[in-house]
Amino acid sequence: MKLSTANKLLIVMIVALGVLVGLRLLDPSLAPSLWDMLGADALRTLTTPWFHLGPRTEAERVAPGLDVTPILIIQAVAFLVVLTIGARLGRRFMHTRVLSHTSLDVGQRYSLANLFGYLLFFFGLVIGLQTAGLNLSSLTFLGGAVGIGIGFGLQAIVNNFVSGLILLAEHPVRVGDIVEVGPLSGEVMRIGGRSTWIKSPNNSVAIVPNSDLVTGRVVNLTAIDNRARLTIEVAAPYGTDPEKVRSLLLSVARGSRAVLAQPAPVAVLARLADNGLRFELQYWTERRPGAIAEVMSELNLGILKAFREEGIEVPVPQREVHVRTVPEGAPPERT
Repeated sequence: MKLSTANKLLIVMIVALGVLVGLRLLDPSLAPSLWDMLGADALRTLTTPWFHLGPRTEAERVAPGLDVTPILIIQAVAFLVVLTIGARLGRRFMHTRVLSHTSLDVGQRYSLANLFGYLLFFFGLVIGLQTAGLNLSSLTFLGGAVGIGIGFGLQAIVNNFVSGLILLAEHPVRVGDIVEVGPLSGEVMRIGGRSTWIKSPNNSVAIVPNSDLVTGRVVNLTAIDNRARLTIEVAAPYGTDPEKVRSLLLSVARGSRAVLAQPAPVAVLARLADNGLRFELQYWTERRPGAIAEVMSELNLGILKAFREEGIEVPVPQREVHVRTVPEGAPPERT
């Protein structure tokens, strides 16, 4: 598991702090007290409460509140950083070490690992708040204010976050699927808490809000499996043996490694056009980025080569132009 530079620096700081605390506990003369090093004025500034959370009544004897001090804020920020890193490491461990040995596909492993990371962060936050001495029931009065804030300013963010949870739990769209969302088309790279990343065939990434994938119209081209049925239309001139053309088309399709043997390719005479016979070659292939265009190009080149070897010309639309000469001295025609 590769750690980033920020994670390594945080681990070094935690280890150094642990060494100082351990030395202080073993022998106070080995390491000075951090509080003594700060000084009385700095210590008083850090421990002076800014405000109080919770009631200031007799109920505090049963459910005491919490004095918010600068040192508490510093500890809370450090705790949130450690909790975030721990949740990410736990999610990565679950994805690479635990779920990778199961029969789940890539999308399901990604979804379960993300849910595990969210749950780990949530329960860690609740345990941290209770350990700090804050009774969560004392925050009930904040529920109304938070609800108003969610109703106005955070409505879109909460909507996208809940939509992301729905995507991870319901699996209408998974990582690795090829989807069409309106004019966008591409492969799903990442399903985050707020948005989903979709990589297009030209290697650009479209960031789509999760709510668009839940409430909007989405075409998942690989929801059932990765196979796709494609059709190539081919023209042949009248007078050509149709069975011979069908045999050539099937031979070209069966000779391509990208065309699946099952379901088998099919060649049919679709219609009798004004300038020739219209055949359709229907075949199945695996749907992956860039593969469809490559298969179609390979088959078209193979069909052209087979037609040339058999002396079959691909007909082109014919246009007849009639030119009429006007005798000299004839009056111009009125339209």
